[in-house]
Amino acid sequence: MPKVIENIREIILQAAKKDLFAKGYDKLSLRGVCKQCNIAIGTIYNYFPSKINLVAVIMLEDWNKQLEKMLYDCEKAENVEIGIKSVYFNLKDFAMLYQSIWNISIGSKEVIEELAKGRSRHKLLVEQLEEVIYTLLESFKVSKDLFLINFIANSLLVYAMEPNFDYEKLSRIFKKII
Repeated sequence: MPKVIENIREIILQAAKKDLFAKGYDKLSLRGVCKQCNIAIGTIYNYFPSKINLVAVIMLEDWNKQLEKMLYDCEKAENVEIGIKSVYFNLKDFAMLYQSIWNISIGSKEVIEELAKGRSRHKLLVEQLEEVIYTLLESFKVSKDLFLINFIANSLLVYAMEPNFDYEKLSRIFKKII
């Protein structure tokens, strides 16, 4: 009779995330995660069809937490400028959390194949950011021009990925156009 482990998906994700940040993408192994979780290799495949899928789920969960934080920060913002700034720094936190993992894994065949699918994921990220920015502008009764919202979302996403970028450069532009 197979053993029943409650919350096995969450246990797998926790173990995998720990290994991902401790060892990096290349040294993360599904067998190693299974060993830590005391489960058979087939069990992990019931939840995650591949290592890249497992890492994508880890990142997606962190992204969703960051997105919730952006929305919360924008709700509490005193003005549009503070709201946009909080979106930028939330994006930056997420980017910096995963920067070393992206840098190490970029040569992996499965990562290269996954990046080829990346346009649709980038589009989804931009759309999610647009929703946050739209809500922020709406709450302060600022023009909700769709091009402006798209421009802000894309700018924040691009520049948050730059490790040494000074947000004040963007801030000056946003102040002029909003």
